[in-house]
Amino acid sequence: MIPHHSIAILTSRRAAISDPRMRELADKIIEAQVKEIAEMKLILADIEKRGEMGDGTPLPPRTAELTPKL
Repeated sequence: MIPHHSIAILTSRRAAISDPRMRELADKIIEAQVKEIAEMKLILADIEKRGEMGDGTPLPPRTAELTPKL
């Protein structure tokens, strides 16, 4: 997942954006992705040190549909 998030950062940084609203959104995307990459690295380090939690059964993904919270 880290490469996917890294691409979002690069795309948002390099985008030729003239509308300030879109630039603000792109900057928020950069900030969120940087934080998520850092969190993934911490989790990966913990997995390396202590192993995975759970019993190894794949967990179901969340739907991509918007929820009232979003």
